[in-house]
Amino acid sequence: MKLDLKPLIKACPFKIENITYPANIKPATDKIAICCIGKLENNYIREFVEYHKSIGFDNIILYDNNDPDGEHFEDVIKDYIDSGFVILKDYRGKQ
Repeated sequence: MKLDLKPLIKACPFKIENITYPANIKPATDKIAICCIGKLENNYIREFVEYHKSIGFDNIILYDNNDPDGEHFEDVIKDYIDSGFVILKDYRGKQ
């Protein structure tokens, strides 16, 4: 089944062409990503990532909201980060 993403793109509050991607991510059409924030989720984050990959998401943009001296998502999902599937944004210690 092919999804028509044009209505979603038109509803987007910002221009898609203004998005900057990390060097290991290549922007493409017809891709689906999820953006989320996590805190104290190391026990569950790998299952979360694997589930969303298995149902067809192309990327996960994950904001790390852990305490500055707390747990690190890299300890659990480094392989997904290194492959470019998970784009990790540092949001530690911010509100």
